Amino acid sequence: MSLRRRRILDSARRILAESGYDKLSIRILADRSRVTAPTIYHLVGGKAEVINVLVQEMATSLNSAQLFKPSVDPIAAVGVMMQRIANFIAKDEAYYRELLIAWEVQQRFENFEPSGTSGFSMHSISTVVESAQEASMLRSDVDLQFLRLHVWNCYRIARHDWVHDRIDLDRFRHQASSGMLYCLLGAAKEEYRERILTAITKSTRAIDDERTSIFGFDNSPFL
Repeated sequence: MSLRRRRILDSARRILAESGYDKLSIRILADRSRVTAPTIYHLVGGKAEVINVLVQEMATSLNSAQLFKPSVDPIAAVGVMMQRIANFIAKDEAYYRELLIAWEVQQRFENFEPSGTSGFSMHSISTVVESAQEASMLRSDVDLQFLRLHVWNCYRIARHDWVHDRIDLDRFRHQASSGMLYCLLGAAKEEYRERILTAITKSTRAIDDERTSIFGFDNSPFL
């Protein structure tokens, strides 16, 4: 990547974090990047293309963060994954909120293609279902695709609430975790239900008391 292209993208990131999507214009971006508007169109594209590139970079960074560890117990994996995502977002919370708002404004938020935000997050979140299946936790009559969709929807709704500033990051991870666990509860074999219920109870208590760390993950070696 050329230095000028990198400078353009870094400037766009700062504008989003400081002022939001509405203040991101090619004219302002050119001024902040110390290049001309035609240079931005040549090296990156218009406003939509700038946002697209930034979203792709976010997805790549999340992927490299190894949100899910196959060796983690499937029940514990829900909390591990959600705390990892929250930790990632917390590094630049204002920016990631505005970036996802921008993606939503461009009506591309529910793009289920592999390169789309929803396609990427659904693939990542559904690893919890794959892990539960491999551990023989799920009943044989469970529709795995249906379960994946509902697990992801619990994550998506919590993410949407955080993006629109209805909940903070702690509540986001607790809300997503408890919803995903309820999905697993409905699909699990009888011998796993008590453990899942215990995890749900801890997660639900954490929603009421944000000082509580669900599953005791604050000291987890996976974080």
